[in-house]
Amino acid sequence: MIYIESLIRNRVYSIMSLVSESFEDIIKDDFIMKLDIDNICLIEKLEVTIPFTSGGKLTIREKYEFEKFRLSIAYHYSYRDSNGRQVISFDNAPHHKHLTTFPHHKHYYPKNRYEPMNFDGDIVIALQEILWIIDNL
Repeated sequence: MIYIESLIRNRVYSIMSLVSESFEDIIKDDFIMKLDIDNICLIEKLEVTIPFTSGGKLTIREKYEFEKFRLSIAYHYSYRDSNGRQVISFDNAPHHKHLTTFPHHKHYYPKNRYEPMNFDGDIVIALQEILWIIDNL
């Protein structure tokens, strides 16, 4: 159990470090300092919404499971603009089997105007794309 907790703790610290570095100029609150890492490890789930000074929000959800000696992560990352409209999301829910990166994929919104797209599952790429959207829309 200590090994699993260590894997989760390392993952959460890595994510928060990425978010802090990528969005340092636009994060509204010091929410990262308020995260209860011990509780995240206990419930094996990270769910955080990060407010930006622009009014937009980044949501990161990850659910952790230990399978065959490795950490398995079900995830959903999304960005909503200052009007609360969903702009983009990334997840690995097992649908859209036709995509070459199945189960990993991304959605642009509104969903009825855009088909799901390939995504390799790398949170760094997701955060970079969200940052690009914030800077350019």
